[in-house]
Amino acid sequence: MKIILHGAAKEIGRSCVEVQTKNNRILFDAGIKLGLEGEGIERDSEYPQVINNVEDINLVLLSHAHLDHSGALPLFNYKGMNADIYCTSMTKFLCKLLLKDSLKIEILNDKHPAYDKENVTNVLFQMINTNYNKKYVFKDCEFKFFDAGHIPGSASILLRVDGKTILYTGDYNTDETMLMPKADINYGEKIDIMISESTYGDRNHPDREKQKNDFLNTIKSVINNKGSVIIPAFAVGRAQEILLILSELKTNVPIYLDGMAKKVYSKLLREGRFAHNIDKLRRFDKKIVFMKGFNKRRDAIKSQGIFVTTSGMVSGGPVIDYIKYLWHDENNAILLTGYQAEGTGGRTLVEKGFIYLDGNKVYPKCLIKKYDFSAHAGLNGLKRNIKNVKPDVLILNHGDPESEENLAEWARSIGIKRVHAPKIGQSVKY
Repeated sequence: MKIILHGAAKEIGRSCVEVQTKNNRILFDAGIKLGLEGEGIERDSEYPQVINNVEDINLVLLSHAHLDHSGALPLFNYKGMNADIYCTSMTKFLCKLLLKDSLKIEILNDKHPAYDKENVTNVLFQMINTNYNKKYVFKDCEFKFFDAGHIPGSASILLRVDGKTILYTGDYNTDETMLMPKADINYGEKIDIMISESTYGDRNHPDREKQKNDFLNTIKSVINNKGSVIIPAFAVGRAQEILLILSELKTNVPIYLDGMAKKVYSKLLREGRFAHNIDKLRRFDKKIVFMKGFNKRRDAIKSQGIFVTTSGMVSGGPVIDYIKYLWHDENNAILLTGYQAEGTGGRTLVEKGFIYLDGNKVYPKCLIKKYDFSAHAGLNGLKRNIKNVKPDVLILNHGDPESEENLAEWARSIGIKRVHAPKIGQSVKY
């Protein structure tokens, strides 16, 4: 058996792990590293390392819908991959939104990817819905999906093939949030190989309750000073959690929801089994104003408001319109709610205090503050799960070099003899 990392090796983005067995070629995820524009310099999206004879891939196990895990699927389809893709029904729904939107943005930005709408349609047609904790069989492979607690529909995947058991964690969170239950790490059997994310392999998160309270107190202060609040949030998961947090805020200032987050929110209200506190979200529904189009947006920002909008890293989307109109007032605030990748507008705002708007460097006069409402396990959670599994072989991915190496050193110290933190293209044989 050979395991090859085609992406997300000593980096975050373009997750893609291939498992070569006696009779199958299997992919865990097929993502992209998103193209960004944060410091006046554009970067094209990066795809996984070239996979030879991609048409021979016969099974894809998709952990969740985020583009850094799913975004390469249409390109692989264009190159001839026609494999069954197993994922949860929520992941399929979210992929439909995200993959179509990604293609539209690429075309609008004159990137013109090799694939087209037909390839996106093909990928969605090839997806087979799974349920958590149910065994599925594909040829000589058996696999189960476990709730990963990361975003709605996310999964860690247990694969049994060639007499070995492999756990691919995908992105997961061992702590409960207001929107998501904590990851199910009761895998139920001895695991030979564990492929674990390591995003926060060198640090823990700040106390989430303190973050929430500070977030709400900051909003109260801005509102009391007659200011408006822009809250950039990821469309999937984060925006809906922010709404749950805002439900604890007593205010008459309107709360707006904009961007793709609206469709995800509506889906969760209809199908709440992939999250919790949905009844609380339903009760809050009448206080949320759905933004529709630029003209409505322009009218709304003339008055005081709280605007929850995409994109979460301030790399495009409606959030740019809000900042254009509100950056000049020192009573306003931009409250970032999660990880800001290098090169994004959000990262530049936090670290350098400026953003590019229509090609012009602008230093917002309003308050800029970042909060950590991460959907990933922190260092202690990663350690707890690895110790829980105690695999024969541990392969670390989806982390910066410092995170992977720190976690690898710890894993060796507790007696895991084979610990790997490969570079892209490197393989592990077992």
